[in-house]
Amino acid sequence: MLKKLNDYLLFDTEDGGGQNKGADAPKPAEIDKFLEKNNYLDGELKKVIKERDDAKSKLREIEDADKIKKGELETLLNEKKTEITNLQTELEKQKSIAAKWSDFEEKKRAKIKELIGDKYKPSMDKLDLVDLEELIETIIPKDTTEVDNGGKPTKPEKTELTEAEKVEAKRMGMDEEYYIQYKETRKKLKGET
Repeated sequence: MLKKLNDYLLFDTEDGGGQNKGADAPKPAEIDKFLEKNNYLDGELKKVIKERDDAKSKLREIEDADKIKKGELETLLNEKKTEITNLQTELEKQKSIAAKWSDFEEKKRAKIKELIGDKYKPSMDKLDLVDLEELIETIIPKDTTEVDNGGKPTKPEKTELTEAEKVEAKRMGMDEEYYIQYKETRKKLKGET
């Protein structure tokens, strides 16, 4: 139909020299119908173009909001990355400290094992290092070497036990020498020097 209309309009002249006058020429009703349809389609096209433009602007708004949101997320992501880096640094420090402690504990246990007999070594491995040190301090007496007397060990004073103290030592299952040490320790703890 459009072709007919174009042909009619292009070649129709006032002097009647048009080539398509006659049977092939569109009728005025067809032209009106065509123009009406064309106007309707133009209106629909304008609506679709407006909807497309509205959709584009909404999409732009959404993209802008996403960029803003993404900016916030990037800030949060950067904060978390910094936090992770700090935690990794702290973890490395803790690993270093743990390795040093492990070495220290191993050396300390080796020294303690040198002091005790072989039959106690397996049971000593089960104890915590602090508990093991406390146990060893109670079992093995400390060195009585004093610095102010030239490094010579002090000789314990000969202390005679009374008969009551001897009975008490026997009742506690201690020999006299250990009872004397026990008695001196009690005096020190009570503040009696």
